[in-house]
Amino acid sequence: MNLKKLFLPLACIVLAINIFAIIFQVELLQETSRLLFFVIPLVLFFQDLRFSNNNLLTFLLVFFFSELTILLPDLWYFNIFKLLLLITAYLLLSREALRFTKKVKSNKFILFFGGFLFLINGYFFTLHFLKIREHPGSMAELSIYALYYLSLLVLAIVALIYYINSYSKKSVFFIALVLAIIFADIFENMQQIYLLDLGLSLVQNILHFATAMLIFFFFTTKERRLNLRQFL
Repeated sequence: MNLKKLFLPLACIVLAINIFAIIFQVELLQETSRLLFFVIPLVLFFQDLRFSNNNLLTFLLVFFFSELTILLPDLWYFNIFKLLLLITAYLLLSREALRFTKKVKSNKFILFFGGFLFLINGYFFTLHFLKIREHPGSMAELSIYALYYLSLLVLAIVALIYYINSYSKKSVFFIALVLAIIFADIFENMQQIYLLDLGLSLVQNILHFATAMLIFFFFTTKERRLNLRQFL
């Protein structure tokens, strides 16, 4: 039996369990089901992953450890540790995408779209900057947040460049992955800065689920340039 056929039903079951855990505030079930977002596609796509690729192997290890931090207490130094892991993961992801980039002529819509991403990222970085400055003795934390948002900005720029210069199925998965990462981060920030909201938690976890899937779709898809008309 092809294990990939199990992906969709298993993914739907885990996502349903996660939503149930969020609605009824079952914290342990929410955390374990969120870890399964990453574990299930890892197991099912394992044979298609090329572990000779150092970017892939290092990224998966670092990203997996960043996911495990959800089981740690909500203390500032654990949060900083998670940010450092994510910074490393995003830089590795950017490096992987740049391997497939070749220069071609761009178009105004894609440039506008990229600028929109940068503005959103800058807006939420400014909010975080102002929020963290309210707490004395937090310059180290502020510096890590600055590096984190810089790594997100680099990731967004790379996604834009890769898509502009590729127009391949792999590049579509990559830019969708970056969008999921950025918007999941936005919804998490909204909860931290404004209020805890059930709807925001649901959307954030669904985006996190999409992130986990797109990671493996990106790494297991071969780079094959497609005609731009196929995207119109």
